[in-house]
Amino acid sequence: MPPATRFTFLGLFVKDNRQSVFLAAGDELFIVSEGTRFGKENQFQVEEMNADEIIIRQQGRSALIRVDLKDAEDSPSPLPGMAAQPGTTSDEPMPQHPVPPIRRPQLKSFKRYQP
Repeated sequence: MPPATRFTFLGLFVKDNRQSVFLAAGDELFIVSEGTRFGKENQFQVEEMNADEIIIRQQGRSALIRVDLKDAEDSPSPLPGMAAQPGTTSDEPMPQHPVPPIRRPQLKSFKRYQP
């Protein structure tokens, strides 16, 4: 069995009393909320989100993955124009749809043209 996936907390934003978090794993970027299923095969699910951490369950593993939000070194601030309100919840249930990973574009280098 491969080792447990490690996620890096990149940032968060709150809109309409819904908190979403940006997570990275390797070269993949995920935008998740509580209850979201994500990953190449939807093998991860956000079990709980609070002001201190995100708890993620991975299919086939009994141990939970915890991503620390409070003491993240050099943790980014919320997106401009959107106030962060960690721990804020909404009475509306979060959608239970899978979120595909966002692929980072491959950058090409070009040699400088010299006549």
